[in-house]
Amino acid sequence: MGVFGRRFWVWGLVFFVISSCSYRSQQTLAPVKPEPVDGKWRRVAILPPSDYATGGEGSLFVYEALEDAFFSKGFMPAAKEDVWALLVRKGIIKALGPKGLSPTSMVMLGELQGPWSPQMKKHLAEALATNMAKREPEETAALGPEVVSEIARELGVRLVVRARILELGTGLYECYNPLVTGIVPFVFNVGQNLIWGKASPEGYEFLGSEGIQEALAWATELAQKAAIGAAAGWAVVDGTSPMEWERDVGALVGGGIGLGSHLSGKAHEVRVRLRLLVQDAQSGDVLWTNSAEVRVVPETVFSPKDLETMKELAIREAANQLVENFVAFFTEELPKISPIYLEMAWTPRGLRPKELEDVKAYAERAEEAARRAERAAEKAERIFEKTLRK
Repeated sequence: MGVFGRRFWVWGLVFFVISSCSYRSQQTLAPVKPEPVDGKWRRVAILPPSDYATGGEGSLFVYEALEDAFFSKGFMPAAKEDVWALLVRKGIIKALGPKGLSPTSMVMLGELQGPWSPQMKKHLAEALATNMAKREPEETAALGPEVVSEIARELGVRLVVRARILELGTGLYECYNPLVTGIVPFVFNVGQNLIWGKASPEGYEFLGSEGIQEALAWATELAQKAAIGAAAGWAVVDGTSPMEWERDVGALVGGGIGLGSHLSGKAHEVRVRLRLLVQDAQSGDVLWTNSAEVRVVPETVFSPKDLETMKELAIREAANQLVENFVAFFTEELPKISPIYLEMAWTPRGLRPKELEDVKAYAERAEEAARRAERAAEKAERIFEKTLRK
């Protein structure tokens, strides 16, 4: 290799190293593109979700998802910080802080500020949320129609959105799709169910404890799959080798494969169930309520098993479904709501019965029109009589 060739490779290597030191950005969440209903923008206030499932862990995800979903339909949400500050000032929610926390929670709060890895801080935050959720609830002011109206006046909104997290959990589920569980777990799952059927915790009801019942059902399936693997391994080696110890080794290997398939033969899932309630901010009337449940599972065995991402996806899907349903109701069904409330009107003060003064004014106008018609008829009759006399 000549001098020119060596220089070419050296400068090529230098260029490769320099170009490899840059960064690459990747968009993971696209900005929401709003499409207002009827081309009109409306203001709403989204209250902090009531979390009946996780003790507060999923509230932030739900709040962010609802803000994006309503904004995409032309409902401009009030600033979250303003809503929370107003609710704290009115005593609807309590401000969180170190005071009032248990000693364990205060230690966790201090450790969250330490030099721990992001994964460790995540576990600490989850433990802190769980510990705080176990505390006795503090008394707060009731959120009745009058308070909703006050919130509306101060924030300048027309609609108030309230959310409840009824379920938000992760788990494993039985799956018979080899693209999701893998080929080996699929074979053992099918074989175990065909030969023995599904092991049920109810078969161990005599033990009393539900935890022990579930553990024994799990262990039963584990032993059944190990037996299938051992028998298959012994049969395969028996057909190729007459040595007894080789058949024993084949049985051990097959049993081990059966054990491994049971430990990895289920797929992760995330399930979320939300309920939304929308109130007329002026009168406090409930205009609409509905619930949705979403379950997120991996598409294939190569899908990332990131449970936090799966939770966020499930929450956003449930929020989008509910907001879509509300928008359809708002544009199509809300104008037909009058039969429910007898005589209703959408006034600047909210959804209210038509004012008696309006009805009275209408009756007075009708009576005045009748009197004018009567006077006109009398006048026409007098003119007709005069004409006959002439």
